[in-house]
Amino acid sequence: MHFWREHRPHLGLVSLEVPLISNLPVWSNIALIRQYHENMPWEEAKALVFVLLQRFDLAGISEKRNLR
Repeated sequence: MHFWREHRPHLGLVSLEVPLISNLPVWSNIALIRQYHENMPWEEAKALVFVLLQRFDLAGISEKRNLR
């Protein structure tokens, strides 16, 4: 809970009503945010996402997809 209080302004929740885009891997779903809101090139967005995933020890899920 301490992490949530400390970083809350910088966190966002994934809505249960609006799931991740299923045909895209995790990294691409996250990169889309920067691509859309900041017009960031996909190569730069992908590199940033990998840095962020590594920071939270989640790099291993970068290529996973929601296969529902």
